[in-house]
Amino acid sequence: MKKIKFVTIFFVCFMIVGYGFIEISSGLPDFIKNRSWVKVSFKEDPFDLKFDIGNYIIYINSDAFRNISDNTIGKIKNTVDNSILHDFIKGEIRNP
Repeated sequence: MKKIKFVTIFFVCFMIVGYGFIEISSGLPDFIKNRSWVKVSFKEDPFDLKFDIGNYIIYINSDAFRNISDNTIGKIKNTVDNSILHDFIKGEIRNP
């Protein structure tokens, strides 16, 4: 039970520190961001989070979540459709 409490407290503290870092970094003026190695941009509505780290830029936004869900649901749907079609062709599923 102590381990669960420790993990929960650690997770909550990590989330608070992470959110604070994102809020403070995204609120800095441009002249400070331009000199920084890590640049963070954050908007809540619509959700848009961008990390600019040297030569790399990481985007996390609502379109990314939509693409992930569409791809995942699409793959599951295709797998189920192909499985049902395969079973129907083999004669394991009878047409009512």
